[in-house]
Amino acid sequence: MKYNDISKIQAAESQLKTAIELFFNERDSISIHTLAGAAQEILESLGKKEDIASMRIKMLDSVPEGKRKNLHDHLWYHKNFFKHSGKENISVKMKFNPEYTELILWDAVRLFYSITKQKIPTLLIYDLWTYSKYPSLYKLSSEEKRAYDSALGTATYRNKNHFWNLVHEAEKELKKNVSPHTQVLFFDNKNFKKVETEFDPNTKVWSAYYTLNEQSPVDPEEEFILNFYLNNVWTANITAEGVARTFLNANLNIIGSPFVAPDNLTRKPAYIVVFTTKKENHSYLNITKVSSLLDGVFAVTYSKKILGDNEEVSNHANHFLVKNAKSEVGTTLALADINLDESWIAYLKEYSTENK
Repeated sequence: MKYNDISKIQAAESQLKTAIELFFNERDSISIHTLAGAAQEILESLGKKEDIASMRIKMLDSVPEGKRKNLHDHLWYHKNFFKHSGKENISVKMKFNPEYTELILWDAVRLFYSITKQKIPTLLIYDLWTYSKYPSLYKLSSEEKRAYDSALGTATYRNKNHFWNLVHEAEKELKKNVSPHTQVLFFDNKNFKKVETEFDPNTKVWSAYYTLNEQSPVDPEEEFILNFYLNNVWTANITAEGVARTFLNANLNIIGSPFVAPDNLTRKPAYIVVFTTKKENHSYLNITKVSSLLDGVFAVTYSKKILGDNEEVSNHANHFLVKNAKSEVGTTLALADINLDESWIAYLKEYSTENK
């Protein structure tokens, strides 16, 4: 049996994203409410430690102390009804208005941002949807209002499918513009968070690591490695083809045939290599894209830990190369969507100067 290390904030994030996906796709309202309530409860507990209060807590604090318990029980009645059997008879029923869930979701989304300061596309788009239906909830400056109105355009809250499409568009845009300040990289409906940026004086290569669940880059379950080969630092007149050949000449266990395809952003040749690396008790399956970036070269590698024998590794490799179980799109093709912003070059050069 496989266990993952999951934090409370990661659990709340996952619950919110799933609840919002169900909401925009008009799915089961009871499941949405249960997920939203669970996330709100976790975030309220975490927020209390940071002196950050939800709207629900602020509402409770605004009434006389003697009435707080009744109000608390009323606000969480539906959540508890869906989660616990309680003392009620099996035939007991209650009235449920799904619109109440919309406000719980909004409260939890706002609380998540206040605690983490992270910009998650699914949560951002839900916040925009809430603004379209409940603008009176927002106390915005004129500049903030213009930003919301511009993002909203002519869309209305009634067209939930439009907002769900915006989620996909936002995630694609983030993949195409990974900058030095990008803290979360989205891939395969997962968040890979930046944990380290370093320079290797021996290889003269810069690396940035984004790992699943903020695991250590030493031995993670899944990770993205961004490598930067700067002109006149790694070598003079560097090319993407030259860097790709270093992968092929490094005694790697290559799977399939490396191939060349136009980079989705620059339209210059990008080189795709699939290979495995063997560790003591497991292997890593790696998919690398090498492409140009101004006068330098970058490589993006998606790496996944595989337990089992060589046959198990081969099965995973075939799955990645042929299709992704959720989208029927090969993982190698999905990887091609990830492109790095040109600001990386100036950032790394400046960082080198500051740390000499």
